[in-house]
Parts: sequence; structure tokens; C-alpha cells
Amino acid sequence: MRSARVSRSTAGGCGAGCRQDSDPMGGLRIFALRHPAPTAARPSTQVVGLTGVHMMSLHVTSFTAALFALMIVPLSFQITIRRFKVRARIGDAGDETLRRRIRAHGNFIEYAPLALIVLGLVEGQGAPSLLVWPLAIAFLASRAAHAIGMLYASTPTFGAIGMTIQHAAFLISGAWLILGFIK
Repeated sequence: MRSARVSRSTAGGCGAGCRQDSDPMGGLRIFALRHPAPTAARPSTQVVGLTGVHMMSLHVTSFTAALFALMIVPLSFQITIRRFKVRARIGDAGDETLRRRIRAHGNFIEYAPLALIVLGLVEGQGAPSLLVWPLAIAFLASRAAHAIGMLYASTPTFGAIGMTIQHAAFLISGAWLILGFIK
């Protein structure tokens, strides 16, 4: 991998307090803004990679995203199998099982991305791991409980538990992010 030339500059749209990295062969330019003085809530971390600059790692969020990626495959696959069985290319063809599978998948798609964004923001802003890991576990457990409730339970108990856990995790995350913004 070629090393990048790093220059401090205000030219080329970078602005004051910004670092500009460029490929010595005249290729990609990457800009990384630096925060003012580091604090406990905002550690000094260089963000942006591709040319050897250290990137911030979001280990808990990455792990959660990996598990979400593994969870979405069976949800999608179950829909495909059922569509083939009932010969329904679009919609649910009046099939209750297919409808439940579509909703379990749809609900996952509606909430998992926001959960990852919020979790990444909480982790990226330096929240203690005693907050980040329980939030990640809550988001994962809520998605699993809701999917199990939608697919296999005859009563809405599992789904309701999943949604309650998820909403609590969203409220805690949102409150932490707002408090961090106010400080």
C-alpha cells in the first residue's frame, strides 16, 4: 500500500483545523476534521482511512451489525421459501404464514438500521462500555424476541417484550446522546 502525503492546508475546500490527505499519484483526496481540545466525552481520534490514517473503531457496533447481518438472512430466506410454496410473487396471496414472515422481516428492516446508527453514535462519542454493551444486547434481544413472536408464537407476548426492550434501549440511547450534546 502506498503511503499518503499529509499536508495542513486551508486551500482546496479543507478549511482551518482540517487535515488533507492525498495520494502521491494524484488520486483520491480525503479530508479529516479535527475536534477542538479532546475531552472525556470526545477523545482525540483521527477519523478517515483509505490512506493509512488511523480510523476510529466501533467494536460493539461492528459486532452488533455482524449479528444483524446473520439474523436478516433466515428472515429473508423464509419469505422466499414460502413465496415459492404458495406461488406468490408479490404481496402475501392471502397466506397468513407468508404475511407474518413478511412483517417479521419488515419490522427488522425498519428498526435494525436505526438501532445500529444510535448504537454507533453512542459508542463513537465515548460512552462507557457498561452502557454500550447492554444497549447492543438489548437491541439484539429485542429483534430476536420480536421475530420469534411474529413467526412462531400464537400470542403477541414475545413481540411485545421485544418491542418494549427496544423502545427502552432507544430512550436510553437518545437521552445519552442529548445529554452529551447539551454538555
